Formats: sequence, structure tokens, C-alpha cells
Amino acid sequence: MILTTLIDIGGTAGWVLLLLPYAVLLLVAATVILGRDRAATEQAGMPLSQEQAPDERTVAGGVELRHAERSSRDAPPSPLAESAAGSLGRAPSGISGEIASRPASADSAAPPTAAGSIEREVGPQFSGAERGAASKTPPASKPPWGTGRVPATTTMPNDRGTAAPTTADLELLLVAAEQRFDDAEVARLSLALARELIVTDGPGTTAQSHLRRAIILASRLGDNDTHAAARLELGDLLGAEGDMTTACEHWQIARQIFWDGGDKNRLADADRRMIANGCPTDWVLNDF
Repeated sequence: MILTTLIDIGGTAGWVLLLLPYAVLLLVAATVILGRDRAATEQAGMPLSQEQAPDERTVAGGVELRHAERSSRDAPPSPLAESAAGSLGRAPSGISGEIASRPASADSAAPPTAAGSIEREVGPQFSGAERGAASKTPPASKPPWGTGRVPATTTMPNDRGTAAPTTADLELLLVAAEQRFDDAEVARLSLALARELIVTDGPGTTAQSHLRRAIILASRLGDNDTHAAARLELGDLLGAEGDMTTACEHWQIARQIFWDGGDKNRLADADRRMIANGCPTDWVLNDF
């Protein structure tokens, strides 16, 4: 067999020389692969097992190469894993005796059942019928100016009598209503406090201030009873001071509220008051 123009080698020797570079190349490749796997295995701390079955064969030029691959299922535990497991399972010094002597029953106490904890947190359960009845209960309607009810400790707007609580009690109730921003209650309590000051001969200017506050809030909220009652009271105070013009104006506005509401009894009372004090009945009033 002619390899070059200078050397003529034939027969078996020629074939050997021809295949020798390929055999060397395969040998180098196999060595690199095996060395890489061995280095990776040794770096992980897991040496190759000598009893593993070969899973790959490479035959080249009459030479059989076997490449064994480690099976992760049959591999022995890693020294690194063993050391980590040992450090986790080993108790710190000084408390190992305490842990060893601790009875097992202390840690085996069963936690409370989920049903018991839910019952303690949620409380008694209701049946479907009870829940349905509760959900069908309509909410109580509320007028635009509040509940429309004056507390039992205060005086109704149309009652002129003395209230059960004292002036100090009404002042405390008024402060509490102001802190709640309950304008409707503030209007009613201002009227009640002004009446209490009038009955007990309190400061007239303070009573007038409370009445004006009740008028403003009740007028804005549409509480006609409180509005008209405060107008009558303020007219009485101003009439007693000699300001009959302003007093008649307040009485006339209260009379118009009674007229619009169809309250004949209180309308007649306002008419008698105006006639007794000489108030004209043909005024054209403006809101003030």
C-alpha cells in the first residue's frame, strides 16, 4: 500500500499504520472522559465502585474499552452528608443528658382537635333556619336627622317642663355628642340645656347661644320639631329683653313650620303668642 511517494508500505503493516492514529484518538478521548468523570466523583467525595456493571462499550482496533457509570441508587452515602446528619442529630454539649432523661410522654401530648379550637374561636353555631331568619330581618329605618328619639335623661323639644338631669349632666351629654359628631343629638341637647338654663335662671346669653345652635343644626337636618321649639324659646328670651321685632320674627317662623306640618294645636299656640305681643301676621319672612 502506497502511503506517500517516498515510502511504500503494504500488507498488514500498512493497515496498522493507517488505523493507528484513529486508535490513539479514541484512546485519548476515552481517557479524557474517564478522567473527567473520576475527577467529578472524587470532588463530590464519592469514589467509584469497582463492582458496578458496565453500561457502555467501545470497540476499536481490537481494543475493548469499558466505561462504568455510578448508579445513584446504589451509591454509598457521602461523607459530607454523613457529617451533616451527624451534626444535626447530635445535641449541644450540656443538654444531651437533659434530652436523654426527658420522658417521651412530655412531647407526645396530643394537640387540641381542630373542631375544639374552631368552636372556641367562632362560638356556638346556628342552624340554617336560624341564619336565614337573621338574614331576613330588615334594618331599622333611620330619619335623615337621626333616630328621632331624645334620650330619657333629656327633655323633649316640645316639653317646657324641667328636665330630670342637672345642667352639668346635660353639658356632659352635649360634649359626648359633639365628640361623636352627632349633630342631631347636639341640636336636641342644646335645646334641652337652654331650657334648663332658663328654668334655673342661668346666663341668658348662654341660653341664647345654645338655642341658635339648635336652630342652625335642626334647620340643616330637617328636624322641624327641634327647629320650631328653639325658635319659640329664643323669641321668648328676646321678647323679655325688649327686642320684639326679632322675637316676632322667630315666632312667625315657628308658626310657619307648624302650618306646613299641619300641627293645629301648636299653630294655635303660636298665633296666641303673636297676637298677645302685637306681632303682625302678614310679614313676608326671609330665612335668617
